[in-house]
Amino acid sequence: MNPETLVRRSESVIWTDMDGEAVALDPEAGLYHGYDDIATHIWHLLEDAKTFDALVDALTGRYAAGREVIARDLDVFLQDLHARGLVVLVPPV
Repeated sequence: MNPETLVRRSESVIWTDMDGEAVALDPEAGLYHGYDDIATHIWHLLEDAKTFDALVDALTGRYAAGREVIARDLDVFLQDLHARGLVVLVPPV
């Protein structure tokens, strides 16, 4: 993913914390999604739209994996969320 791609939560998604983990409901699809600790942290980071690079920076400062590993795993995760309609990816102009 381009480092300057803007990532934001989809406006249609409703979410809450349950026992420290985020649960998101996509009312359009009628599906809910539960997240583990790391995914919940990423979801919280997306309270405001952020660039892919800013998300990688935030995760690199918190987790022991190298930046390249974090960027690769985050890319896969965000692409999955995007395919499910939970986040919007806005490419740079």
